[in-house]
Amino acid sequence: MNTATHKPIICRCGKEFTPIMSYTGLIFSKFCTDCRFDQEIAKRKVRLNKTVEVDVKEAKKALKTKIKAKKKPKSSERKLIEKLDREFSLFIRHRDSKNGSFICISCNTPKPYIQADCGHFINRQHLSTRFDEINCNAQCRKCNRFEEGNAQGYRLGLIAKYGNRAVNLLDVKKSQTRKFSSFELEVLIKYYREKNKEYLLSGELF
Repeated sequence: MNTATHKPIICRCGKEFTPIMSYTGLIFSKFCTDCRFDQEIAKRKVRLNKTVEVDVKEAKKALKTKIKAKKKPKSSERKLIEKLDREFSLFIRHRDSKNGSFICISCNTPKPYIQADCGHFINRQHLSTRFDEINCNAQCRKCNRFEEGNAQGYRLGLIAKYGNRAVNLLDVKKSQTRKFSSFELEVLIKYYREKNKEYLLSGELF
């Protein structure tokens, strides 16, 4: 675009400068070069800050979505494990009971079915043995709840029931890391639910 110079004028900063004008008399800028530079920097900072604010909001939103996405499967798996615990515990008590009673794996004492717990030889915290049918047996409430599982008696009961080798294998299995997928948990829940129905229908429990 054709431009022409104009007589010097005073900028707002007090500095005298010669503005650039068009032939029509339109002044392109009423500010000196330094002030125009400062104005441009200020505009860019405003745009940059707006962009950063948007980016921060989007980042926070994305992070919340990511956290929810991570928590959901964990919560879902936890609920499935709780369901499996209930079905598996019922299965163990059904399996080890007959005619309304059972013999405690730890103290070898006959007890009524209603007093049966699903006792774990290896602690429930170990998923590798949590749903192991050899590791879990009907146990009286006294041994399971008030004598910390009566570990010594439990080991003797396991050896008598399954043999020394099976107990040693449980000790090895304890150190293994085991994770269950949602699909595996759902399959196990369905399996033990069906087994429990079979026991109830058989009429052997009571």
